[in-house]
Amino acid sequence: MKKAGIRLQPGPKTASGACCTTRGRKKKIQERPLADYLDHENKEVVLHHIRDFISVNTSAIHQALPFYVLKELGLVAGMHTAKEYSMGMTLQFTDLPSLKSESAIRQSVGFLRTAKHVIKDGKDQMAPLIESDENRELFQKLAQAISNIPGTATMAIAEK
Repeated sequence: MKKAGIRLQPGPKTASGACCTTRGRKKKIQERPLADYLDHENKEVVLHHIRDFISVNTSAIHQALPFYVLKELGLVAGMHTAKEYSMGMTLQFTDLPSLKSESAIRQSVGFLRTAKHVIKDGKDQMAPLIESDENRELFQKLAQAISNIPGTATMAIAEK
């Protein structure tokens, strides 16, 4: 008796040569470095700031913060999921020993939006983790550093 299986169908080749396959209707994400998603004329400088940030801030939660900074500043094109971000980070910074795993970063992107007991405005209260005083300060610091790069559209960075 033969078992019915899911047949993988090849999709278009990506820039890196990796093939996107589909299972039913769900598409496999493209595995591309973070630079491929950046929509900025000074990509190298943006990546330098992110590298510096994640080198000092070594928790998975803090390494997930650049996802929201890049989204807030409108500097990513074609990156829609936490999986694309986390994969992009691990492919971009392969030489960085302090970088957390793709899985840890991906989970942390979602975790930042989860309500927890956090210190917000100096008080212990329920709020999304990204709104804690510590994360809000780190978010602002990275967002400001990237905003100061020539070629970044000047915009008011909303308080998180």
